[in-house]
Amino acid sequence: MLAHGQASAQARTALVEPTSSEGPLARSLERVIRTRLSELAVGGEIESSPLVWRDLELAAGCVGEDAACYSVVAAQLGVDELVLASIDVSGEDCVVELVRWRAAGVSRRVLEAHGPRVRFAILDRVAPALRELYELPEAPRVETTEPVQIQAPTVAPPARGVDPIGPITLGVVGLASVAAGLALMVAFDGSRAAWVSGPTSTMRDVDLLLDAHQRAERELLGAEIVFGVAAAAIVAAAVWLVVELTGAHDQRSELAMMGAGLRL
Repeated sequence: MLAHGQASAQARTALVEPTSSEGPLARSLERVIRTRLSELAVGGEIESSPLVWRDLELAAGCVGEDAACYSVVAAQLGVDELVLASIDVSGEDCVVELVRWRAAGVSRRVLEAHGPRVRFAILDRVAPALRELYELPEAPRVETTEPVQIQAPTVAPPARGVDPIGPITLGVVGLASVAAGLALMVAFDGSRAAWVSGPTSTMRDVDLLLDAHQRAERELLGAEIVFGVAAAAIVAAAVWLVVELTGAHDQRSELAMMGAGLRL
């Protein structure tokens, strides 16, 4: 049996095929659950049930998503635990219910996601929910890096005129970063389109959909970072140019005052 997420060598878990009207999303969810359970080292030996819960109920001769029916189904499958999932998608709203049965009782978690990227968001919430089902501590938080800040170097103003080469160069870097960010967003849109409308007739198709999902997440993150760098570079270039102009003006004023003093 399991205690605080530690699975014994003999423990066996049946992962029941998710119930959903969206075949691709159901298969993606099943794959994500299996992967996360393996990463968390819980559930012992994980087996996939070839039937959805409704068919398992009929085969076991019980009706109802309760501990008694779960126990009968688990006995027929010869496993110590059951992990079930159901998905309900309506437009840009998605609700997933995760259920874990074992002899000690039944645990449930309900996940919700909303918006145009609902299919991406709901899969990202599976791992934290499984940690709660198996009473594991929260995953250690990864310290995010501070926003990139580019400070304009402090330079002495030129003796004559303004030297705009530095600010202009930095500004060009910022504009190039904007272009790179736009290219990443275009790539993200393509990956997202592949995920949403890709074929699902074979398991290879489903694997390709998941790959497109992961690729889209990386592209979106890269675009956000590049846009942050671009904004910092452009702002720094503007500040640098103002410093150059102000410094040159102050220096010319100081030289003029010195010249007036010499004449006196």
